[in-house]
Amino acid sequence: MSPVESLVRRWEAAEASGDDAATAELVTEDFLAVGPVGFVLDAAAWRSRHAGGLRTESLTLEVGSVREHGDTALVVGIQDQRASYREHRADGRFRFTLVARREDGDWRVGGLHLSGPLPDGGPA
Repeated sequence: MSPVESLVRRWEAAEASGDDAATAELVTEDFLAVGPVGFVLDAAAWRSRHAGGLRTESLTLEVGSVREHGDTALVVGIQDQRASYREHRADGRFRFTLVARREDGDWRVGGLHLSGPLPDGGPA
């Protein structure tokens, strides 16, 4: 398993368990995420999502491709989740693009973009 794929698996485990502290260690200081309905979260907001009302019941990542370009990598795949945010369901399958960046020899997540939800039987 490549170091980037290892980062994705650590990311998946932290997100699936709702562990904000573990997720915080994996993101860059200038991390930026775009959610599936267009909201934007910086690193501080991302690090406190579960304390702010996000509850993850299950989350898996299907990696479709990993493309490394020096100290940057793009990972594209499908995120399948069962979750809620402040009592509102947030279930679905989403296309994700994760931007990883190598900093001081370690890979971290610098950006994430989610789109969807994908229709049932939609493209994998």
